[in-house]
Amino acid sequence: MSEEDESDFEFEEEQEEEDPIGKYLGQRNHLKERHGKGWAILPNHDQYDGDYKHGIRHGQGLYVFRNGARYLGRYRCGKRYGQGIFYYPDGSVYEGQWRKNLKHGFGTYTYPNGDVYRGNWHKNLRHGVGVYNYKHVCATFKGTWKQGVRVGPVEIHYPKHKYHGYWDWYLPQGPGVFTFDCKYMLNGYYKSDEVAKLTSGLGEEGEYENYLEGEYENEHEEINPRLKFLLIPPSIWNSQYMQYYDFSKLPQQPIPLAISDSEDSPCDLSESEKAESHYSIHEENEEEGELEKFPTPEESCDMDLNKEQPLTKPPEKPDDDKDALIFIC
Repeated sequence: MSEEDESDFEFEEEQEEEDPIGKYLGQRNHLKERHGKGWAILPNHDQYDGDYKHGIRHGQGLYVFRNGARYLGRYRCGKRYGQGIFYYPDGSVYEGQWRKNLKHGFGTYTYPNGDVYRGNWHKNLRHGVGVYNYKHVCATFKGTWKQGVRVGPVEIHYPKHKYHGYWDWYLPQGPGVFTFDCKYMLNGYYKSDEVAKLTSGLGEEGEYENYLEGEYENEHEEINPRLKFLLIPPSIWNSQYMQYYDFSKLPQQPIPLAISDSEDSPCDLSESEKAESHYSIHEENEEEGELEKFPTPEESCDMDLNKEQPLTKPPEKPDDDKDALIFIC
């Protein structure tokens, strides 16, 4: 059960518009910058129709590449950022979240052969829980991807049965269960010595590709390294026993991956906006300033409450008045 690869974005990214050469029809600000709605033909003959802010694509826009590809969605500081749809030259389509021109977040990718992936992305790779629909075999694969590779618990839905088990890189591996109409369960396990050999020593990214290149380099030098995993013998299913369906005995379901990923701070496109933002923050701090200057516990021990004292000054020591009410620590 193989997957389609995403379209290789080999043509150039959206061209920067710092070069004044080109055609532009639209709004400008007092600095003669492209600002507001506008339409531009870039020097490389790409076209952009959408929002500008201080000379940079920012907001909603449509970018048409000279090779026929196009992007319709949000821009931020000149980069694809937020919700958008990208139509690739080979007919594939991605609709979902973007960050800095990369697929990032939740999105749906439709492949030229009709396969569809719906799930999470991280820096242009499938990463996290997702569902891959195989059109021609009528099967649905639900699992967890890590940097574009399937790993961990999986569920495969066929027209008349389901498989619950585990996936190790490119092949099923370990204990699994086939269920039939939620009535019967066939327990067993998949085993592939080649997969165990591959994954036993993997730690850092790239070691898998390095192993494949070293293992098959002499015999298959002409084969693309990205397709060498096809040379691995398939996993063998070993049946153990049948039983009535019991949901509690099914393997673990796919789980999301923990990602340490924070949103970038908003970009500042003008010095005036930056100054206004700083001024507003300064005013808020002044309004709350008095509430932030409470005395420390050590200072409150010596504070005389019969006298009104500003909180911004050190409290005076209490006098010898017996009627004075003081804090006792």
